[in-house]
Amino acid sequence: MIYVTCIYSMGVGYIPSQLFKGDYIIMCNKKGIKKILMVGAAALMLVGAVIASPKISSKACFKQYLSSFNSKVMITTPACDYTGQEVKPEYKVYYKAKELKEGTDFVATFKNNIEPGTATLTVKGIGAYSGKRKAKFIINEKPVEEVNNLTKIDFQGEEFFAIAAVSRFLIEPMANDYLVNPEAITNVDAGMGEAFMLFPKTDKVKFRVETVALCEDGSLAAQNVLAQDLSGAVVIYSNPVEYVPNFQVVAECEGKTVTLPISYSGIDGRLVIDSEYVKDITP
Repeated sequence: MIYVTCIYSMGVGYIPSQLFKGDYIIMCNKKGIKKILMVGAAALMLVGAVIASPKISSKACFKQYLSSFNSKVMITTPACDYTGQEVKPEYKVYYKAKELKEGTDFVATFKNNIEPGTATLTVKGIGAYSGKRKAKFIINEKPVEEVNNLTKIDFQGEEFFAIAAVSRFLIEPMANDYLVNPEAITNVDAGMGEAFMLFPKTDKVKFRVETVALCEDGSLAAQNVLAQDLSGAVVIYSNPVEYVPNFQVVAECEGKTVTLPISYSGIDGRLVIDSEYVKDITP
């Protein structure tokens, strides 16, 4: 409760000098409160109504104003790791020496707090407090995944392995052209006629090679597993392949799976590849 005495001159109220010793000054006219000035360390905002007269006693209600002079926001972790989701570090808000309570004294919002860079925490006073304070924190860059690139192939989009149908005479030249380590090749024996080379993008790709049989309804059924859990480049030596597959390659990489029956198209004689994850580099 505050009692204010106002003296008027040309309709404007002036505050007697003895009131200047407080934390606030109220300037008013005959219609009520006009302005509040800050004096000293505190700045107050009027929320109640006052009726002014040449000499009055007025009741007013005030909020503590959060400013850089009297309040601070402390973030416990000013540099946070990237998570791919909203980053909300712990923080504390003080008015003078008093720690404020979220939901009672202030509400908090975050901005730009997902991607790497500078994020902002904004605290807005409520209840007995008003004004806003901001604090910034850093979201670190995304961690660089340690991946062992095995090939020199220019993969595009979602592609994670390449395949090539080659003669046996081209295996060594292809390995020299496309592999970081040309000697790191696993051989799978599936026959004598042709050769198919598999080039994984990274060491996270795993291959399985299995024979298949054509069912009456036109579908393929897996038969025998010739090799599995293969990492790195693979050469499959196969019997002659026509338009009906006799084996297939199953490739997995970070939750993605491709099942690729090995056969040729009757239109252009190329390998039949219907997957965004596979690149055909047949010469």
